Amino acid sequence: MFEWVRSSSNSQRAQGRIQWVLLGVGGLFFLAGVLLVVGVPAAPFGGLAADGEPASTPEAETTQTAEPTPENGGESTPTSTQQSPTESTATAESTTSTSTQQSPTESTATAESTTSTSTPASGAANQTNNTTNTSAQIVHRVNVGGQNVSANDSGPAWAADTDNNPSPYLNSRASDTVVQSTPDNITTEGNVPPGVSDAVFKTYRFDRGSNGQAEEMVWRFPVEQNRDYEVRLYFLEAYFTAKDSGRAYEEPYSEGGPRTFGVAINGEQVLSNYEPFVEHGHDVGAMKSFEVTAENGMVEIRFLREAENPTVSGIEIVETGPRDR
Repeated sequence: MFEWVRSSSNSQRAQGRIQWVLLGVGGLFFLAGVLLVVGVPAAPFGGLAADGEPASTPEAETTQTAEPTPENGGESTPTSTQQSPTESTATAESTTSTSTQQSPTESTATAESTTSTSTPASGAANQTNNTTNTSAQIVHRVNVGGQNVSANDSGPAWAADTDNNPSPYLNSRASDTVVQSTPDNITTEGNVPPGVSDAVFKTYRFDRGSNGQAEEMVWRFPVEQNRDYEVRLYFLEAYFTAKDSGRAYEEPYSEGGPRTFGVAINGEQVLSNYEPFVEHGHDVGAMKSFEVTAENGMVEIRFLREAENPTVSGIEIVETGPRDR
């Protein structure tokens, strides 16, 4: 009886020890699980770097693409960086704002954007490059074949030259000229000064020649002696057209043309075989300018007959300065 009680007591003590062992093992596993989840504060599971600092886990490489900017010609430049999430935004902005390298295409475009100005070649002796001198003084203006026209600039008005009251500068009695006008809309070429009204081109005077019985159309303007002048002649082909327009006051150039004539200033021919329709077209106002020195105090403009009738719409005499010796 006592042996059974003693044996039973020993068995109970053994079972108690096993329970404590199991509880201890379970506690160790629990602690290990906690450490796996939380991590050891001083040293992550990645271990320590060679210098004793915790080794960082590499993050995924990110690629930042710069937005198109005027500096790179609208082309985006990819920039690859390895950086922390907190630095990526600032670095991307810095990359975009500080990128200044130009591509070869951009360099070429920049070079081509430099504005260059070419000077037109003169078409005849004494002919200017058809650009006007804004500082020059206009001394004579005639609206050939029309009424007085007010100036659109600081210069004088365009003096009248009509059938009943021809210009005093024209050899109207000795020549055989006719005044005409056009109701058409006028366009002008780029070298026509902005102060010249379209009304100047709507009228014109032509020399019909009278079969050579009358003098050629000649204009003589008094000016100061031994000074340089620019002679500006304004032309419009209002009669000849490219094809039949159906209007009585016009004719196709292929049927009625050609119209060619020359111009001499102070005895020197400055235009020859001039065809306004071929050079400018129908109803297009154009200007021809020439430099001359008035040695005898006169500028004489003579229109030379060639084929059909010489014609002119306006004349300007512009003083450009003392004689260039």
